[in-house]
Amino acid sequence: MQFSYGDIQLIIIDLNSRGFTFLCPDGRFASLNSSVANTTCSWIEDLRPVIIARSNVANDVSIKLKNPKIYPIVHSSYKFSDLQPLNETQHALDYLAKFSGYFSASVKARSTCTYDRTIHWCVSSSLEAKKCNLIKTVSNAMNLNLRFDCVSMKNRTDSLRAVRTGVCHMFVATFREALAAKKTGLKSIVELMPHSGARDEANVVSAIVRKKSSFKKFADLKGARACFTGLRSVGWNAFYYRMTNKTIVGERSDCSDVGFVANYFKRSCVQGVDKGKFPVSLTTLCKRTKANLSDDEKTFRCLVEDGGDIAFVNYTAAKGYAARNRTIFTNQYRLLCPEENSTDRSCPLAKVSIGSILASDRILPVKEEEIYLMFVTLNRYFGTNFARETPMFDMYGKFDGVQDVIFPRATAAFERVNPAVWYDQPKNQSEISRDVQDCHLRNAAASYDRKIQGAIILLCLYISSL
Repeated sequence: MQFSYGDIQLIIIDLNSRGFTFLCPDGRFASLNSSVANTTCSWIEDLRPVIIARSNVANDVSIKLKNPKIYPIVHSSYKFSDLQPLNETQHALDYLAKFSGYFSASVKARSTCTYDRTIHWCVSSSLEAKKCNLIKTVSNAMNLNLRFDCVSMKNRTDSLRAVRTGVCHMFVATFREALAAKKTGLKSIVELMPHSGARDEANVVSAIVRKKSSFKKFADLKGARACFTGLRSVGWNAFYYRMTNKTIVGERSDCSDVGFVANYFKRSCVQGVDKGKFPVSLTTLCKRTKANLSDDEKTFRCLVEDGGDIAFVNYTAAKGYAARNRTIFTNQYRLLCPEENSTDRSCPLAKVSIGSILASDRILPVKEEEIYLMFVTLNRYFGTNFARETPMFDMYGKFDGVQDVIFPRATAAFERVNPAVWYDQPKNQSEISRDVQDCHLRNAAASYDRKIQGAIILLCLYISSL
């Protein structure tokens, strides 16, 4: 965050009014309003970025930088808001000596600071390692002060294991990898978000029905046959959230998500459910399918071939399955919106991130914040909307002729994970318990209301009989 001079003045006035003072190196205290505080109470002076050159060509470089044709190129390629050539070139140590306290602070920092600020970034292939190291090189060239090392692993499985065991701090994973990893001691700390203009439907989960079906909204699905990619998957959670928080108000006969879905649909197929541990109605629609199909493809096949009425599934996967089976998706199927007044194209059931930065669930909050700020900085200088006139590197474009290396091509921003938006993620046990408690409270309130209404009716009948 950057402050203007006026902002700083207001902050100083506020601090001074509350009794704050400067602590000087010699032990004195000086008022924040003191005109001499800046010159007599400084602990260390901030160094300005400089351009350095070998001593035998330093004068020639200095002359070149004063050339009007050269100046714009250097200005746009490096982290300089302004260039001020020195009257005379200086030795590096002589230049550093001009800044009060620099050498003593550097020596003390090296001798006493034990916290390692370096972020260990796991990559899963030689191509990813090459790109990661290039990002590090151009970051250093622009003096971004980002401390990270690229740790190369053989594959994505080894990378996830390295994060889990502490070899690495983080790994850029796909959304599906992030869903599976949450059960193994990892968590998403930052989400990769697509730019608003991207026609990338890979991150959209939809409710799909046959085009000729009579369903107009979710409330019409009572007693239908449903297909889910998994227990408490994105589609499952999004449907349950919509129905229990938007459509159905008041008392519910069952306060668990499993009981609600099992009772709401006549028959279902929930991929991967253990038949012996859950209601039988959640698996009666499941048929044996090809092993090489993804969960999304199996779920859409449940609608196409196995008698399902609705599939809660990834939109792109469903269209891909239809195309491979020589079916025009829009001729046979349509999207079902939670409410009837929505159009087919404007009602994705859930929008999920296109990727996640995973870390151990034991990561320190300070390290988690450092990782987030590192990627925000990288996105500022090498992302879609870069901060300089001429970007040195395109972080999301093709790399060595290959697309989607480390980052999906539609990446536009990094956002901290918002735990409140749980319906876009698998629910954890605490969230399920909290929802069950809320349900019981609503049921108790509804039961109490019925008793009060019954008593009022009886009282009215008694009074009218007098």
